[in-house]
Amino acid sequence: TRNGNLTINSGVANQFQLNGKVLTTTGNIVNAGTFNGDANALDGIIFNGSTQQIVSGAGTFTNDNVRNITLNSTAVTTPSVDLQSSFSVSNGLTLTKGTIGTTNASVFTIGRLASSSTLTVTRSGGSLGLTPIFALGSVTANYTYTAPTPAANVTTGSEIPSATNLGTLTINNTSGVTLDKAVNVTTLALSSGVLTTSATNIATVIGSAAN
Repeated sequence: TRNGNLTINSGVANQFQLNGKVLTTTGNIVNAGTFNGDANALDGIIFNGSTQQIVSGAGTFTNDNVRNITLNSTAVTTPSVDLQSSFSVSNGLTLTKGTIGTTNASVFTIGRLASSSTLTVTRSGGSLGLTPIFALGSVTANYTYTAPTPAANVTTGSEIPSATNLGTLTINNTSGVTLDKAVNVTTLALSSGVLTTSATNIATVIGSAAN
């Protein structure tokens, strides 16, 4: 856990390596060197701040990727996490509370086959305040929607792509989930709550449906 800013100085010798660990941070990440969050499937960052957190710097992220990202921010500033560096997430994206966005048009990519052939996206009260690039070719992308706090209906957003064959879509929110776009899923798992669709925003099941 880092209660403050993480600064990685410039130079090839200056590297911050997760090595199978998760960095929980309440501050900014200033990367002028190398941030390696792509060596192990467990590598991850948890953004857990009460004020806006900024990821910036002219340094590099190894393979331009971080395996797992969790957003659990109580910041009132939008976006809660401001990505001023471009990178992807390959294994897990968890949106619990707050927003991930960018103020300098940095690119956030969801999926990287070379790092993981399976991606899990879990959303409750958090969201993306940007439009990501999806790199899901040959990646099995599984999406789960759970109940936020306080309980409320969740409307899908830019975290889920249209016109892409996804893996399992799981609905586990007693207050329900509303689709904002048409999606194709191999498996639809209705664990709890109602999935609301419309004439255009439909869920096409190309595999199986499960209660």
